[in-house]
Amino acid sequence: MYTELSMKLLNGRSMAIRVDPPFDFDDLEFVPGIRAISLGNVTVLYEGLVYDVRPSGRVE
Repeated sequence: MYTELSMKLLNGRSMAIRVDPPFDFDDLEFVPGIRAISLGNVTVLYEGLVYDVRPSGRVE
């Protein structure tokens, strides 16, 4: 289970979106064609400033 979506930006910085309740990796939906990741009602487009999105904040 994870509690954050971690993003790497083109300017070298990183940022995270805190997610509650915790989610499983299988809950993430990768949207082909538009380079987006969706989790419930949150969609992160990773075109332009964001080049990587992955789960983080692992909890047991």
